[in-house]
Amino acid sequence: MKFNFSYLRKFFMFKNSIEKLINRLSGDSDNFTIETRMFNLTALLIGSLFSLGVVANFIIGLNFWLNISIVSCIAILFYTYYQSRYKNNYTYVLPIFIVVSYTMITLNWFLGAGSDGPSPIYFLLNLITLLIISPRRQYFFILAMQLITMSGLYYVDYNHSSWVIQYDDENARMIDMFLSTFFCLIFVFLIMALLKISYNRERTKVKLQQNEIYDQNKLILEQNENLEKMNHLKSKLFSIISHDMRSPLSTLHSAINILNETHLSESERLTIINGAKERLVYTQEMLDNLLSWANSQMNGMQTSMSKVNMKHLANSVLLHLKPQYESKFINAVSEIAEDVFVYADIEMIRLVIRNIFSNAAKFTSEDGNITIKAHTENDLVWITITDNGKGLTPIELEKINSKTSFSTPGTNNEKGTGLGLILCKDFLHVNNGELVVTSEMQKGTTFAFSLPFYSGQDENVDKQKDNIRALIRSKDRAKTFSDMY
Repeated sequence: MKFNFSYLRKFFMFKNSIEKLINRLSGDSDNFTIETRMFNLTALLIGSLFSLGVVANFIIGLNFWLNISIVSCIAILFYTYYQSRYKNNYTYVLPIFIVVSYTMITLNWFLGAGSDGPSPIYFLLNLITLLIISPRRQYFFILAMQLITMSGLYYVDYNHSSWVIQYDDENARMIDMFLSTFFCLIFVFLIMALLKISYNRERTKVKLQQNEIYDQNKLILEQNENLEKMNHLKSKLFSIISHDMRSPLSTLHSAINILNETHLSESERLTIINGAKERLVYTQEMLDNLLSWANSQMNGMQTSMSKVNMKHLANSVLLHLKPQYESKFINAVSEIAEDVFVYADIEMIRLVIRNIFSNAAKFTSEDGNITIKAHTENDLVWITITDNGKGLTPIELEKINSKTSFSTPGTNNEKGTGLGLILCKDFLHVNNGELVVTSEMQKGTTFAFSLPFYSGQDENVDKQKDNIRALIRSKDRAKTFSDMY
């Protein structure tokens, strides 16, 4: 048997229509409190049910004056609904509603057989209704009024029974009790349904608010983390400027004074000059990194993507750093082919190669070797810079992978700032690349980074970006490079 989903769809459409009607009659939750909305629905519902009761009373021939009195009270109920729903005068009409409700029950008591009629049921329903629609601060007043009214009416019924109009016969009593019970059941059902709908609506609203608060808190936490990182980097920058820059500049100043004021041998002069040269190289490298970092923090990572020939770029970097690695008699070779092109920001990648190569030269002993290679894999070009230096410890590798800035002295006690690798990772990230580091103590280190392969048309490069991240996430990537190089 095939289930007909059209009935289910119609049911949900009907349910949504009912909820929209209730929301329109009670008022939206943005402008009305839940007590006000429940009051609006209750006043409208009681007025409607009592209107049907009046019609039923006329049909079965119950007390005429009772019906006239109830009609007057019904008119007042609709007035309170109008004032509350459309004039937003809930606090003004609530006392009127309470007085009218007890007035109707009192009239029904005297004109509808007292305790032998449906009035006791009305008392109970009236108390529940008032507790639902009233603020908590009025509960004591409502309960006191309920007890006083009930006690007074039972006293009259017991001591002055002639004041209470009885039914003409038992049939009239049974019909009135049946109709009253029927309308009370409908009233209870509708009130419970309205409460359930209001509860679900409020719960949904609260859940949405909680989600918004959660998102806002998450955003605030992220902003706080970013601020903490910025403060840390700012502190690092000031520390570098105040200490690491002052030290080499002071050394240079002292070296110049010694050269000018002291009679030195040629070998001593060369020693001082070479030391000053190393300090200048270090200071220049540090200034380049600091300026690049400051620019990226102030202006954001703005890229100018273009076709880049990696062989030409690597050769220009090696030429620029030649004094640094030749001073340690390091053999530096680029084996990148002429036809290797990437799509990247050339100045950012120039800084990446310069920092990684300078780092390799720093930790490679005299007469060591540094090799730059490249190979293509799918939509990526992998550039590797391998040295046979002292290598990295597992702790140092962990720091590199966790993007923690740190610096250790080189083989000739060369210093560093710790900003270089952070810049490399950031610049590679905005160029859709990634850095992989493998190392073995006393055997050397390989820095490998990926960049999108230049396919010949700039617009096609964007289509490669979705595939790039998946290609560089392999857990065996590090092992692969250590095996290859």
